Amino acid sequence: MEKEEIYNVIARDLGGSPENDDSKEIAQWTESKKSNYLIFKIIRNYFIEQPFDTSSAESFEKLKARIEETGSMKNKDFGKPHHKESKAIHLQSWLKYAAILIMAVGLAWTAYHIHIVNQQETDQLQITTVEKSNPNGRKTTFELPDGTKVNLNAASKLKYIDDVENSKRIVHLSGEAFFDVAEDKTKPFSVVTKGISTTALGTSFNVKAYSDDPLVKVLLMTGKVGVEYLSAKANGLILNPGMGAEYDSNKENLISKDFDFEKEMGWKQGIIVLDRVGLPTVVQELERWYGVKIQIQNKQKAGDWNYSGRFQNESLENVLSTMGHVKGFNYKIDNKTITIIF
Repeated sequence: MEKEEIYNVIARDLGGSPENDDSKEIAQWTESKKSNYLIFKIIRNYFIEQPFDTSSAESFEKLKARIEETGSMKNKDFGKPHHKESKAIHLQSWLKYAAILIMAVGLAWTAYHIHIVNQQETDQLQITTVEKSNPNGRKTTFELPDGTKVNLNAASKLKYIDDVENSKRIVHLSGEAFFDVAEDKTKPFSVVTKGISTTALGTSFNVKAYSDDPLVKVLLMTGKVGVEYLSAKANGLILNPGMGAEYDSNKENLISKDFDFEKEMGWKQGIIVLDRVGLPTVVQELERWYGVKIQIQNKQKAGDWNYSGRFQNESLENVLSTMGHVKGFNYKIDNKTITIIF
């Protein structure tokens, strides 16, 4: 497939107006060469990173001028929409497509150069890895070197490279955290979890990726983020505010999904939301939330659980009393060990 043709296909896909076989063609193209996948990622990141006003011709002209100044302009036919869409695409969509195409052509020949330079910079830096971690029962708030604010949930760990020039904004998460990303249009901020990465500029979002749960959940509050596979398996997703994504690490499947935001993000306000869950899930949540170890006596008498409840800033005793009244158990508290008796 010719470069100009695949760039048109990518432009339609990222612009939200894909044709029937576009996703298949992109997947075949990215899987055929490692360099193709690298180019595709750069184009996607550029689309995510540029909040230019597509209703304004001035923004397009500024973008074009910037590319020409850096010597990246290699295509004389920029601005020509795909022939099938030349009559149907309005100016607003055309500008969006054209901007992507211009950058795509300019970046095609520099993809490997960028990769090599980044690798050289990494090798030259005196790297210091910083790790922030919370045990069960503890939540913390802190700020990264770039100014990004992080709320780290219990039983969670965040790692990042602390380099003097702050040239990288990549963190690795195990557990759950909410990120209020400091805006820097020249340096995307990425959260790497098992199997996927979530990339943004100035935005706020929540990522949940506990090691004992195959599901990774991304919920976007403000701005725009891209969620993509770490491998070249398939195309990723672009999320707008209020949207969510779920990745099944066992099936290696990424989908967009609606979430109950209080249920998924209530932890920031001290809210536990249990929605028709079994006893093992209740035990896991309470252990993680309160930093205790829970033992079950006469578990065979517990029966099948399908428990729902909402607790906000409640003590463990109040939570256990409420649950015990509904599910018919007693409990004993011995320091950090809880015994539930059926």
